[in-house]
Amino acid sequence: MTMTETGSTTAPHLVPLAAQARHSGIGAAVGGAVALAVLLPAADSADWQGTKAVGQLALTALLIALWAYQQFGARSRARVARDYAAAVPAPDTLWHDQTGRRKDLRRGTVVMGLVAAGWALVCADYVHLPLVGLAFPLMMLLGILQARQTTRWERDYGVVLWKPALTVVGPGAYGSAPCYSTRPEVTPQP
Repeated sequence: MTMTETGSTTAPHLVPLAAQARHSGIGAAVGGAVALAVLLPAADSADWQGTKAVGQLALTALLIALWAYQQFGARSRARVARDYAAAVPAPDTLWHDQTGRRKDLRRGTVVMGLVAAGWALVCADYVHLPLVGLAFPLMMLLGILQARQTTRWERDYGVVLWKPALTVVGPGAYGSAPCYSTRPEVTPQP
């Protein structure tokens, strides 16, 4: 995605990458927890019995382990470091819209909360695997660990990384959106 694709040469919808990961993780955790608190008591009792419950827990653990490997495995770390190193300088006019940046982060939190609630609803009501509804919120909580790694990388290289807001590019395209960078001394607080 280029700056002209965001609709402006000033790229007004960039948010700090680490802050977006934290907000997404928190939003998914809260959205998933609320949805599961409502859905689990209403789940069919047959979904909780014997091997079906064990199978659900195993599937949940497998999904989380695969996500963690995809996020933190050696190849993924190398790819992420390469993407971070390829970050292009952010435009100077980025700093004028702190309120818009906070609004974009809050919207991203709500979007991920709704996605997690939708995942829980599908797992509990349509697939009859209510415990698998825990997988997505727990996977997104790993994003908070990833935010800590990102912050550490930024500190090591003396930059702050930015990405287009989740609500601007959408959850599907967010991963492939480019990173932008700035020096920490010119970076405002999100």
